[in-house]
Amino acid sequence: MNNKITIDLDEIRNAPNFSISDIETIRQISLHACTGEKFFNKVNPMYAFCGLYPEIMSSFDNTSKKN
Repeated sequence: MNNKITIDLDEIRNAPNFSISDIETIRQISLHACTGEKFFNKVNPMYAFCGLYPEIMSSFDNTSKKN
């Protein structure tokens, strides 16, 4: 994971409000907000936590089961 913004900003601008729930897209929207333009109204509120501290986020696999 890096902090390079690869999302299509025009696609985000045209997305319906509160429709984005992809975690990586939300992380990149949060990174892009540091440049001034904000798309937080495009993010589904149930997934808003995904944009917290995008510069230090790490992926975790919590699907493994302990025996």
